[in-house]
Amino acid sequence: MEPSTNVVCLAGGPYSGAIAGRVKKVQPDPALSRAALLPLALVLVFALHYALDLSFAMSAAASVPFVLLFVLAPVWVNASRNAFDRDAVGLLAARRAVGLGPRYRRAFGLRIFGSVAERAARRAMVAAENNDPKAARALFRRSVGGWEDPANAPFAVKVGLAHACYRAGAHAEAIIAYRGILDDRGPLPRVRQRLAHAMLEEGKALRDAIEVIDRAETEASDPTELGELALLRAWALTELGQKKKAQRLLKAHRDLDTELANKARGACGS
Repeated sequence: MEPSTNVVCLAGGPYSGAIAGRVKKVQPDPALSRAALLPLALVLVFALHYALDLSFAMSAAASVPFVLLFVLAPVWVNASRNAFDRDAVGLLAARRAVGLGPRYRRAFGLRIFGSVAERAARRAMVAAENNDPKAARALFRRSVGGWEDPANAPFAVKVGLAHACYRAGAHAEAIIAYRGILDDRGPLPRVRQRLAHAMLEEGKALRDAIEVIDRAETEASDPTELGELALLRAWALTELGQKKKAQRLLKAHRDLDTELANKARGACGS
């Protein structure tokens, strides 16, 4: 099964743990909210001691909640993130994606002290599952940018960004993203299918698109996927002037009724 934008695959989720043995373990840039706690504690101590003439012991005692919050913030983040991920899986399984947004808003530990990458990845998933690819694209880009080295962003976040670009109609960006994914992993026939489609939408590198389709057909097993790939090939052949070959493919798969299949037929003038 190919990875999706599902929350279980995002930064810190079970998917990232499953591949930890094969990649260098890295972390996203930390949240500034937690990093600010210790300086705030020091400022409070100095303000109480020197400005209000409280004893140093009393001033230090007043800063204890900040220090404890600094120490316990990662625990709160982990618990909040894991609870959100667990509930999100349940909501998606129940086909209640509309409930993801309200559930994320209740993930206070994650929202307050989670890293930019973690927060953005989950907000992107919420947007993607609620059919807002433009927002998902922007948020997945923010999540990738939340890593000191964007190459270290979780694989599923990169896939999410590529799919969001594809669904938002940003085909040139989707092509780059999909090629980067395929350089890292395989076989991924659905990723190759979307890469080929994006290339055809751009109207460039048509023979390269056919090569991508060739590879995807060797990896795919689902009859619907194979039919869609055949119709993408017909689209490419039509653009290359090989209309007889294209018509044979269109006729062979005339009963396939999917959004991509119908789009390919439209591009072939059928």
